[in-house]
Amino acid sequence: MENIEKTSASASSGMLPLIAVIVVIGLLIAFLSPAVHHPAVHQQTSQSVPSSGMSIYGKPTITIVQINKILSYYHSPAAGQGQAIYNEAVNYGIDPAIELAFFWHESGFGENGMARITHSIGNLRCIDNAACVNTQGGVCQPGQSCYASFPSYDAGAKAWCALLSSSLYRGDGLTTVESIIPRYAPAADNNDEQAYINSVETAVQTWRSGRVEVVA
Repeated sequence: MENIEKTSASASSGMLPLIAVIVVIGLLIAFLSPAVHHPAVHQQTSQSVPSSGMSIYGKPTITIVQINKILSYYHSPAAGQGQAIYNEAVNYGIDPAIELAFFWHESGFGENGMARITHSIGNLRCIDNAACVNTQGGVCQPGQSCYASFPSYDAGAKAWCALLSSSLYRGDGLTTVESIIPRYAPAADNNDEQAYINSVETAVQTWRSGRVEVVA
């Protein structure tokens, strides 16, 4: 028993220098090895985020007086109804300048196309809770090209705002001019999506600057 204890003690004492050498080598390796940096959370969130484009939502960037002035300048049949058009946009949290730009692009503020009959701000196709008329203003028949018709520009503006705020657009994450147009006026329907986007944004920027006439 005595010999066994002595042998164990000798082995233990002989292991100490070896352990010390291993520890020292480990420390040297750790010190000399290149550091690995993992990105911190604040580094990730502080990176610049690409612009998502011109949002249709936000505080009004033009006034009722401006809207009436613009409609009058372009001899719109909706002239004098700036208050109603403005109110509908604001009720949905939409900037009236955006609403007005769609109205301008789609029908020249109601002077062109079906808007002369339908009072539609956005030249909408047939939707629920609105009359559906053909290109002569009559009741839509199967196989005809038909549009939503409204009793007033106020009602037309409300329908447009409701559509853009619905699950089809806002609910699906489409809240900017750039993201809305490809669904609203797709290339598959022979629309020039980029030209439409440029037209709306140019008009909005023009009116926000205080000017009236849009120069393409």
